[in-house]
Amino acid sequence: MSDFFLRVYRNVWPITLAVLVHIILFVLMNINLDWTRQLKPAAMQPMQAFAIIEPMPLPEPPKPEPEPLPEPEPEPEPEPPKPKPEPKPVKTIYSYPCAGKQLETDSAEQAKALQAQCDEDERKKKEAAEKKKQAELDAEKKRKEAELKKKEKTERKKKEEADKKRKEAERKKKVDAEKKRKEAERKKKAAAEKKRKEAERKKKAAAEKKRKQEAARKKAAANAKRKRDAAAAEARIEGEAGTAMQLASGRLEAAVRSNWIQPPTSTLGLSVLINVSVRPTGEVISARVIKSSGNALFDRSAEIAVLKASPLPIPSDPRYYKYLKNFNFKFKPNG
Repeated sequence: MSDFFLRVYRNVWPITLAVLVHIILFVLMNINLDWTRQLKPAAMQPMQAFAIIEPMPLPEPPKPEPEPLPEPEPEPEPEPPKPKPEPKPVKTIYSYPCAGKQLETDSAEQAKALQAQCDEDERKKKEAAEKKKQAELDAEKKRKEAELKKKEKTERKKKEEADKKRKEAERKKKVDAEKKRKEAERKKKAAAEKKRKEAERKKKAAAEKKRKQEAARKKAAANAKRKRDAAAAEARIEGEAGTAMQLASGRLEAAVRSNWIQPPTSTLGLSVLINVSVRPTGEVISARVIKSSGNALFDRSAEIAVLKASPLPIPSDPRYYKYLKNFNFKFKPNG
């Protein structure tokens, strides 16, 4: 319908424009004519009207031979007619039912197709609903059958468990009785064995105590003997060290005297006691006056003489060193 009105509109507008152009041409020709004078008819060319889209240019009017009268004031040109608006196409609405509602479309074929599609959808929904319902019924049937089987299985299992418990109770009763008998017998044997072991333990303990006492006595005797022997050995070595030191006293005195420088005072009859500390090699560590002669110069000269005489000729046996590492030396150079 819309295409038909569009074609009519496109054809009416050029025709209307052509007619309007001819009307304006005719008016202009009548204004320039003098109706009081006879004019020779001019040879007029036949005109034909054509349907054109654009307006044609107007031909010039023929010039009249007589003097023209004063031209009247031109009338205002009429406004060209406004084109009529294109009529709106009338739309036909077609309705069709779908899912309990009336739906609309603008084509009968489309309405038919949509209705068919809607019916097909409804059929499929109904079929799906029926399948779902049947599936639910089947599932419910299977569930009930499974529950029945489960119930039968549970009852059978309960019965089996009851029989098992009964048999287990009987077996346990026999086992407990046998266990009690064996436990009583074991306790009796254990008590006898414990008594025997206790007697044996006491016997062994007494023997061990006696053995330990004898070992302690022997050890004490051995320790006492070892101490006595050690003390005797110590006394013997100490005596030997003293003897060796007495034998070396002459050499010791000679070594000190050879290193002594007499002070510028009289030393006649003077003597000084000096405590000497030495290393195992005889090197003097220190020399300190412990009993003065009364003459400080003499005392100091004696200390210096002992230090200069290092190493002193003491006995070289290492067993004697503990007794000789610190000794007192009396220095009396003048008789």
